[in-house]
Amino acid sequence: MKTALILVNMVISPVVNAEVISFADVWAKIKQNSPSIAREGHALQASTFAKSRLALHWLPSLSLGAAAFSTNDPAVHFVSTLAQRQISLGDFSPASLNQPGNHLLETAALGIDVPLFQGGLKVAQFEAQNKMQEAQSYKQKTELLREFVDAALSYTSLLSYSVAEERLSALAAQVADLITRYSIGRKSNPVGYSGLLGLKSLKNRIAGEQLSFQSKNRSIKGTLSEKMQINNQEWSPTPDNAIVFLERTVSPKSEAQPSLVELHHQAQADAVAAMKNAEKARFLPKVGLFATEGLTHGERDTGTSFTGGLYLQWSLFNPENINQVSEKEELRLVAFSDVAADKQSSRIAKKTLQLSEVTLKENLVLLAESEALLAEQAKVASQLFRTGSISALQLAEVLNRRVDLILNLLTSEQDLIEVRGKRMMLSNPEGVN
Repeated sequence: MKTALILVNMVISPVVNAEVISFADVWAKIKQNSPSIAREGHALQASTFAKSRLALHWLPSLSLGAAAFSTNDPAVHFVSTLAQRQISLGDFSPASLNQPGNHLLETAALGIDVPLFQGGLKVAQFEAQNKMQEAQSYKQKTELLREFVDAALSYTSLLSYSVAEERLSALAAQVADLITRYSIGRKSNPVGYSGLLGLKSLKNRIAGEQLSFQSKNRSIKGTLSEKMQINNQEWSPTPDNAIVFLERTVSPKSEAQPSLVELHHQAQADAVAAMKNAEKARFLPKVGLFATEGLTHGERDTGTSFTGGLYLQWSLFNPENINQVSEKEELRLVAFSDVAADKQSSRIAKKTLQLSEVTLKENLVLLAESEALLAEQAKVASQLFRTGSISALQLAEVLNRRVDLILNLLTSEQDLIEVRGKRMMLSNPEGVN
């Protein structure tokens, strides 16, 4: 038994000179090292590049082509000689036409295409990409908020467990002192021995709860340390009241506005609507200007050419275009239905969570009052026990109720932390530093 108690004390004893890490430092490290935040940042940058590219759809396109080759193809030879503007009467003889021999040729062409009207295709594509970039921006902010809330709730839980462990440690010291000074707890005295067993059972219960707290603390610290990418897990949070820290750090101030998730889905729906307009362009003509400057260099000379004008392209029938607009319209309706469902579920969740938080806070106030009353009762019961007015078993029962109350306080705090985190994720904060 002594060996077991020594091991328990070793596990639950505070780490000497443990490093204290503030939440600001915790968040700074997580934000810097989070793979998910980095991923969404890169995705946002890629979407921004795509938007910038489509914004230039009105610019003309330029092309350059060049080739150097040897050929004995009669048609190529005749056309290239013509392009050099050096055709002679001898080139029309059957022998020259049929057997021109091998000739070295070099060609180059510079072209320009100026779109005048594309049926709104590029405009719609730009608008869709603009909405996709907006959606990705909200997604990046959502991921940043999620990581922040997870870190803040974990840090708050550490503070909550720390206070609960201090309360249990003080109670454990009191029980250990009572057992040490208890002189009538022998088997020959059934009443006294029963009281001693009750106190020892209480001591073991407290030790078990402390071990549970220690395990949860190590688990939370291990998770935060991994996210911070530090090897040291024997650190402590800056001492603070858990609920005060929660109110200060995780504060959903913009619940009346759509949440970041709602805004993300709304932007995606707007992008689908823009793509419907792009599909309509399939049935409209495309008009533009074009020009090509050509150069042909051969064994006789170098010739240049120019071609330019106006073009019209119109797909009169293509089976791939059938029902494309109708399909995009249905997808648009699906997207906006999802947005409506999100808004409805968000409103319900916000109201439910707000009511739950009010109830939890009221319960915490009552539990805090009860804890103070029970602490006073335990003090009075200890005095009565020393005067022999109550038995050790009765005192153990009072102290057991204190353990129950400490655990209830901890459970209510953890429930409040969870509810506050959910409310924060349904809010639209101006920014997470």
